[in-house]
Amino acid sequence: MTSDILAVLLPELVIEIFSQLDPASLTRCTAVSRAWRNTIANDLIWKRVATKQLRLCPDGVQAHELATLPSLRRWSASDHFANLTSFRQLCVRWQHVLNGWRGRRDNEPEKEKLGIQDLFQFQHPSEAGVDRIKATREIIWLSDLDEQIDAWRIKTDPEFGTLLVTLQKGGLLGIEIDTYQLIWQLGRQEVQEFTSFEAEKGILIILRLFEDGAPKVWAHRRLFPDGGDGELYQHKSSLHMSEAVVASKFKWPVFCGMGGLGTAFFWDLTNPEQPRQLESIDTHIGDVIDVDFDDQHLFLVGSSFDQVTVYDRATGRVKWSMAAYLRQANAASLIRSYRVNMSDLREDEDAAELASTDFFECKLSQKAIEPSILKVIERFSEDAVGKGTAGEDDADEDRFHWEAVHIEEGTESLLMLAKHILMIVPNFASLNEAHCGAPIMTVEYITRANMSGRPALTGADGRVFFLDEDPILLDLAPHRQVPLTATSMPFRLADDPASPPPMRIFASHDPLRYHYSHMCGCSGAQMDAANIFAEVPVEIWLNYGDEEEPVEIRETTHRVCHWRICGGEELPSTATT
Repeated sequence: MTSDILAVLLPELVIEIFSQLDPASLTRCTAVSRAWRNTIANDLIWKRVATKQLRLCPDGVQAHELATLPSLRRWSASDHFANLTSFRQLCVRWQHVLNGWRGRRDNEPEKEKLGIQDLFQFQHPSEAGVDRIKATREIIWLSDLDEQIDAWRIKTDPEFGTLLVTLQKGGLLGIEIDTYQLIWQLGRQEVQEFTSFEAEKGILIILRLFEDGAPKVWAHRRLFPDGGDGELYQHKSSLHMSEAVVASKFKWPVFCGMGGLGTAFFWDLTNPEQPRQLESIDTHIGDVIDVDFDDQHLFLVGSSFDQVTVYDRATGRVKWSMAAYLRQANAASLIRSYRVNMSDLREDEDAAELASTDFFECKLSQKAIEPSILKVIERFSEDAVGKGTAGEDDADEDRFHWEAVHIEEGTESLLMLAKHILMIVPNFASLNEAHCGAPIMTVEYITRANMSGRPALTGADGRVFFLDEDPILLDLAPHRQVPLTATSMPFRLADDPASPPPMRIFASHDPLRYHYSHMCGCSGAQMDAANIFAEVPVEIWLNYGDEEEPVEIRETTHRVCHWRICGGEELPSTATT
């Protein structure tokens, strides 16, 4: 009977009625009948909800464009209207992307009083005094646990509001992001020490180092109509591979596990209870540090500078490699080198007082090519004429080891991180070894000897975050006016080497963290449109004595740091000199 109501009303009136309901009420209406569910899936209804109620977008933006963020493109390809709660979360996330990353000076209070609509009138940083991203920072302490914990790897699942953390001594914690409350836990018998894992859209993949070594697939109970056995995440299957996984990446619904003997295994986890193995790629590379992929490509980095390889997933063949790029006669002239001027930030008393709460805009300055990179180019040149001296001068290259690889689909950028340098390769989709004369760039961000641990690299929607001595945030699409699509804001370097790269760089500085070199490094980081999470070393005082003779000892523990981005305007800027 309820569906008959829709039949007698004009379509325009149906849209008008439903668009007055809040997203939660719309979600409940989908349970009435299939006719209601199909009606509420109308883009026009959600366009009005997003525009009029949530005020997420200007009238010129279509509702279906809400799902075009690169990090959500895979999600939108699925039946997203089957879970309108997720669609609501997408709307909220899009709001953060549009309105959550402004920069401003605190000495211009008149602009602080303006509303969002007024702020959109500003077109240049000089008019609004842009020089920082406002942020709050919290260290997540879990009062639910008595024992000292040391975080190892972290993943966020924004769709389910969960932060997942593995511990150095074993075990896994599920934390509610809004309240920082412990809501789920696995013990050391399930999750071994120093365990890596992947998580996205309610799917959790725990990589096992011992026993059978097969990664275990867990799924959030909300993915199943009956809720399963009631546990928040439930073990559903295992991924049996012929090689132990040494690096991995999960982009729903595809999981890529890189085997220790050089085989890249791909699995479709659309149905976590029945994983489907896809075509694998035999790379014959046994020293893989990190891996990334998209629908067409597989990206691998090894430890040395020249060990960067891009494969065509359709053919399994090498499409581009750093080694081939460096063998070009003009390779040295194609690499544009820059340095982040962190000294101004570290000497700024106001910035030091904030202790890393805000991210201040930094400048880039051009510099000579990194000596270790130049050494590799010279070695390739000598090998080409038969004058190679293999094994010599290797000590000069010890400083350069890749730690992570990441692709930003919205800007078409391939990024590789070492302990002192970030490299950006634009337009990765067009890379091939036959024509690889396009310029690439490096950004040096550490100027002193670094003995820290592995830095972490993460990104979302055209922004990239990494943390070693100081947290650094890159915006590869500073001129964006709307959320990125896969082709809307490609990052490109100008033909003229003197032209600055089109990016903004922000950083924050914690003097105490910088002072203690052993507190540098970061084993894991995650970000989305309005949040950044990173594992950070934190110094605490522990009492090892008794009431009569208390003995306090300072120790380093590893916790999760959460930055919340606080408002601001998208304004074009290029921070270079």
